[in-house]
Amino acid sequence: MFNDKGYSKALVIGAGSGRDMASCVLITERLRKLGTGVDLAGFLTPWALHTFDGELEKPVNELGGKKTRKFIASEERVYLDSYFEPEMVKFNREFGLGTGRFYLFSLQYGTVRLQDELERLIKGNSYDTVIALDVGGDILARKKDYPWLLTPVVDFSCLNILAGLGSMIESHLIVVAPGVDGEIPCRNLQEIFDELEGKGLVLDSEELRKNGSSYQTYQRVNNEINSRTRSYSNTFRLIEKVVSSNRAHITDTLKKRVSVKERTWKLSFPVDLRSSLAKGMYLFDLKSIYSIRDAEFSYKNIFEAFMRLKQLGAGGTEIDLSFVPGSIDGGEYKDTVFLLTPPDRIEDTVRKAILEHGIRLTAQGDIQCSVILEKDRHGINLPSNLDVHEKPGCFDTAHFCTRRTLNTLRP
Repeated sequence: MFNDKGYSKALVIGAGSGRDMASCVLITERLRKLGTGVDLAGFLTPWALHTFDGELEKPVNELGGKKTRKFIASEERVYLDSYFEPEMVKFNREFGLGTGRFYLFSLQYGTVRLQDELERLIKGNSYDTVIALDVGGDILARKKDYPWLLTPVVDFSCLNILAGLGSMIESHLIVVAPGVDGEIPCRNLQEIFDELEGKGLVLDSEELRKNGSSYQTYQRVNNEINSRTRSYSNTFRLIEKVVSSNRAHITDTLKKRVSVKERTWKLSFPVDLRSSLAKGMYLFDLKSIYSIRDAEFSYKNIFEAFMRLKQLGAGGTEIDLSFVPGSIDGGEYKDTVFLLTPPDRIEDTVRKAILEHGIRLTAQGDIQCSVILEKDRHGINLPSNLDVHEKPGCFDTAHFCTRRTLNTLRP
């Protein structure tokens, strides 16, 4: 890949949530050997907030030597030690990765503002290509695949933002190990790749090899993240399993935990992988992929992103069961709400238990304002001290709040 391009300077971006930024070393190592200067970027976790040298995150944030922290909007004093991205700067020095600058992008301000800021960054740093890397392939989802999705916010945002860049810069998309994120089923993924192959949109592909130098760097970086932070990656574990296996099909289980205040549930999702597909890296022209999408995806803030995805039929998002700000202005966030929306793919009894627990906390005042979907509204018993109202412009949701905060939250 990229052997004949002769790029002088590239911006490589982890396109999704989780370890996509760390997985970019699969490409940055290759570009570096080709003599291409490389800067690395990723997206800040949309279900949390971040500060850099004490200031709230901006659309574009350079890591460098800045002191940065990650926290939940409702618990600002609690530092989240799953924040692995700053470790990438240390790995760059320790392992001689040869990356220039590191950037983290925020989606809290919406797609248009980030796109404008990214345009300025590209021109200011004189990149001649932008390469987005997605692990798992959910960035390729068709509308009929949306009910299976669990973490589409960052992927869809990245694709929309990069495809809309006004500059003439070349933009590429690389999908690594389709299926290891446990979202789009194996059969659907194979259909997607067959369709893309048929349209001539798969420009190049190659197999992940355990003895390859780029893969070994990828292993080293991810193992170090595991040891230095409390970040855990299902995708890294599954990629390791796929690359080491000689079996045609691999079945596994993706496990994760979700919490609502002090209570935690363990969730599991079956994963079925076709090794011939999951062992590969695939190259696309990013704008060509965007041109065949079923739906456009843009928004003004992260809450609007959530609403838009629910409208499109996404089965889950990475900001479900999270506190998110309604807006950020002047370096301050406000109007925080809790998205009491368990993913559709979990068992009905578990979904109901999560909903009932969240509603109980809202009635007690432990959660000031919760948002639930209309489909869940009539399936649970609502305490008498809750008021339910709809916010103008919102699709399929209702806001729940205790009586003592009703006046301040009513639109």
